Amino acid sequence: MPEALISSIRSLINVSEGEGDVICRLFKRRELKKGEFFLHDGQVCKHAGFIEKGLVRYYINADGEEKTYDFGKEYNFVCNYESFLTQTPSTKIIQALEDCALWQISHADLQVFYRSVSGGERFGRVVIEQVFVQLLQALTSLYTDSPEDRYQKLMSEHPTCCNGCRNITSPPMSVSSRNPSAVSVKEFFPKNDLLTQVHECRGGVKEICVII
Repeated sequence: MPEALISSIRSLINVSEGEGDVICRLFKRRELKKGEFFLHDGQVCKHAGFIEKGLVRYYINADGEEKTYDFGKEYNFVCNYESFLTQTPSTKIIQALEDCALWQISHADLQVFYRSVSGGERFGRVVIEQVFVQLLQALTSLYTDSPEDRYQKLMSEHPTCCNGCRNITSPPMSVSSRNPSAVSVKEFFPKNDLLTQVHECRGGVKEICVII
């Protein structure tokens, strides 16, 4: 039974015992291994999910470069609502950064949820409003904040992203002069971390970088 999901819904609307049973029928469990995708670029988002366990990242491909703009952690809802609500292909990608356990609902079953749960439409509206504001803040940060500021925000808001980092409160960071969009985290992320990539900078210099 998705107790965490029902508890999250109940934090916004009243849910009777019978409505709780409806929710259990409509939401299906899904597991993602680290590195697997909840949503691919160009794929229509067919489901909205609730993260019971794990961590995902949202990113876009910009001229062949991955730009991570947000994360979803435990007890967050995960979805590209732009694609989900309109049932059009997504320009955004959602990937598991660690093994995840999700409860997901299809677009069709969400309409059943709205009809069957009193306050269901209000719940959907509130969640979408929250996600919309979060998305605007994330995209604004991507284009206005420095890489150092985005890195520090990542460390503050999503400390589990940095499992395996050294226990250093304020890591000395440097921005590569040859690749100013990348923050060098050679000393802090293991080479196999999904957030780290080997980027070949101009002049053949290579370094381990994270795009945030």
